[in-house]
Amino acid sequence: MQEITNYVLSPCAMAAKGLSQLIGTSLQSPVWLNPCHQTPLTISPTVNVGQIIIFIPDDPLWLLFTLRKAASLLAYTKRLLPVVLLSRSPTPWLWKTLLHQVSDHRLLASGQAVSSDLPCRALADLLKGGLVGYPTLQQLSSVEALASGNPPSGLSKIELNAIFALLCGLSINSQAQIRNVSQKTLYRQISSGLNKIAKYHPHMASRFHGGRNKLVEGQGMSVLTACEREFIHAIHSRQRFPVFQPIVDDNLRVQGFEILSRWRKDNIVLKSDEFLLHIHSEYA
Repeated sequence: MQEITNYVLSPCAMAAKGLSQLIGTSLQSPVWLNPCHQTPLTISPTVNVGQIIIFIPDDPLWLLFTLRKAASLLAYTKRLLPVVLLSRSPTPWLWKTLLHQVSDHRLLASGQAVSSDLPCRALADLLKGGLVGYPTLQQLSSVEALASGNPPSGLSKIELNAIFALLCGLSINSQAQIRNVSQKTLYRQISSGLNKIAKYHPHMASRFHGGRNKLVEGQGMSVLTACEREFIHAIHSRQRFPVFQPIVDDNLRVQGFEILSRWRKDNIVLKSDEFLLHIHSEYA
């Protein structure tokens, strides 16, 4: 039987090492795909891939850089890969952005996404086989978009490349000359893309020139606390469950039932008053 190989794609060496220690064994550690050194990123078609964990940093430059590299890896290998995105970005934005970068959408069918700020124990459980039955990136995107009431939007390939070049220090004038387009056209593309980023990542708005501080409704996961993210993860992992408590009269005859919420966390069942006080988002 062919040995299974796991991969970690991360521009950050510390994140790659941490994830390797989190899911590695004494017999085998994941292979680090370093997008800063390996061009293009490739995986041999003969390798039996277990999973590819892609760590996407919060920094706008490295976020776009890693998404570009992940898309190119999928396009270059031209086969369905078990990709797991570790990111704090909202899933509707991730899904729509990747759809624009990968022409063959079938390559994204098995992709999954997990919040990168989950506790280490939860990440370890997920990445060591706990993702079986977990919703796909497309499914998470649909649920979150439905909850927000807004259709998802992501960066087009042109928008992503233009903003990435801008973050790398290439001026609009230089880009316009290289791409043989007018500065006005390029400005519209960059402005449109930055608005899409700020819509789902309000904490990044001040990072861009001019500060796009206009917030929109339905920002979903972008404004959730770490506790709320963990609670949503518990829902997807079926760690939250209902308990039917009977309501009885003075003669102990059952008159009905009260539905109570419970959360199985770290092998301890929490009652609703132990966690609901920390959940404020309508989405959660």
